[in-house]
Amino acid sequence: MYKGRIIVMTVMLSALMSVVAGRLVYIQLVDQSMLASQGDQRTLRTDVLPASRGMIVDRNNQPLAVSTPMTTIFADPRKVDPAQLPALAADLGMSPGELIERYQRFSNKAFMYIERRMVPSEAEAVLAKNYDGIYGKTEYQRFYPTGEVMANVLGFTDVDGNGIEGLERSYDGFMQPELGAVDVVKDVRGRVIRVIEETAAPRDGGNLQLTIDTQLQYLAYRELKAAVQARNAKGGSVVIMDPRTGDVLALANQPSFNPNDRSTVDPNGLRNRAVIDPFEPGSVIKPFTIAAALESGQYGALNMVDTSPGFMRVTGQTIRDSGNYGEISLSDIIRRSSNVGASKIALHIGAQNVWSALWETGIGQPLNLGFPAETNGQLTNRPRWSDAQTATMSYGYGFTTSAVHLARAYSALANDGVLPPARLVKGVQTDQPKRVFSDKTARDVRTMLGAVVEDGTGRRAGLTLYTAGGKTGTVHKVGANGYDSDRYRSTFVGMAPIENPEMVVVITIDEPQGEEYYGGEVAAPVFSAILNRAMPMAGVTPNKDQPQLARGE
Repeated sequence: MYKGRIIVMTVMLSALMSVVAGRLVYIQLVDQSMLASQGDQRTLRTDVLPASRGMIVDRNNQPLAVSTPMTTIFADPRKVDPAQLPALAADLGMSPGELIERYQRFSNKAFMYIERRMVPSEAEAVLAKNYDGIYGKTEYQRFYPTGEVMANVLGFTDVDGNGIEGLERSYDGFMQPELGAVDVVKDVRGRVIRVIEETAAPRDGGNLQLTIDTQLQYLAYRELKAAVQARNAKGGSVVIMDPRTGDVLALANQPSFNPNDRSTVDPNGLRNRAVIDPFEPGSVIKPFTIAAALESGQYGALNMVDTSPGFMRVTGQTIRDSGNYGEISLSDIIRRSSNVGASKIALHIGAQNVWSALWETGIGQPLNLGFPAETNGQLTNRPRWSDAQTATMSYGYGFTTSAVHLARAYSALANDGVLPPARLVKGVQTDQPKRVFSDKTARDVRTMLGAVVEDGTGRRAGLTLYTAGGKTGTVHKVGANGYDSDRYRSTFVGMAPIENPEMVVVITIDEPQGEEYYGGEVAAPVFSAILNRAMPMAGVTPNKDQPQLARGE
């Protein structure tokens, strides 16, 4: 009986093994097409998990550059049915011939872009038709809410999301995302059937916060653009700086461009002129010559300088004033913008004292704002100075600087002699504040700057509710044969309220056309237009009882 059971079990096991073996032989030798079909229908793939480039925001977290999710349609040309291409082209609003020609060029490849960064709803309508070999994936498109207002500061990215201009370029590595990865099972149409495992988590790029105030930026840009157009000028810049912190509150340039539509970009509009363009500053440097004289101990605020007869010869060069001012005070040298007075002071105290005053306020030195191609300007410290070099330096010729450098230098006067580090990106400390003038020197010079606006060359910079001070500058531009007689740069640098400044503003207009071209005529009114609105906007308490009326020069 026992032997009978063993025989039965042996027969049954043998039969089962025969069935299994037969099935394996059938599958491997007979039904290979079925296995191939199942492999084609379900494939293990690794998909990319998208991540977003970091945002750029202003000091109040208002977005300046954001990445919006879009859908890109692509193809595996090996799986595309060419007969479906005309219908696909029609759905996408493309030329059938162009799409077919592109398919033919990529027909033996595994990947081909069809349409990049479509509105997701429109892309889904096309993908829902299940064209053979046609798929979709998420990509991000950069969008700039402020448009042309900050374009040459922010810059832009290329089609693959890499920063190629402006701050987008400088901080590209910081804002770049890290893509993730996930193993999935897909069907023949590329649809995910099952998620197996996330093998790498995506990480969005870092957000970049600027010191810019968007409201002030719009205001500065609007007034600058109006002035450049009204004067038919070549271009211009406005810088607004907090003199206590060195934070750049606005940085406007003309011309500009629309970063959301770069199909007709003028290369001139790409430049952040305020940061990368060096220029001879002219008479806006005279306050630093006076500060150097006060710091030297050789002059006091009440000292007088004889500027008669309104011109002087220095090393074969004639230096002129617009009139014979006679014996005038240091304040009047600034108020009337006397080249002769500034030159006589510089020659008396020595070139090294003037050079040091400029150098210590950052002229000729790196700002380290983090912007590509920012200029240092050029301020040469000569082993020997000719009298002509000394004199021309005193009123802003013979060296170059930028609009942002000027804003920082004037911030030292506004901040009671302490030079702040210039800053465009929050969280980036480029330098430490340092004292460059005594508080008395800074206040004395500020009082002189107030006289310029009250009754000097900068009267058109006057504000309605606030005291203000500043300095005008008008320089001839260099041409092929020296200084051109009819090409100018007009500048005004000012601050308000003059007793305790909240803002320092630089306005420079490049090559204004027409009868008016002096800084007091062209740039000073822009200062007034900006700060008459900016000061109340910032919550600054008015400190004038009566309106300060703008008057012509």
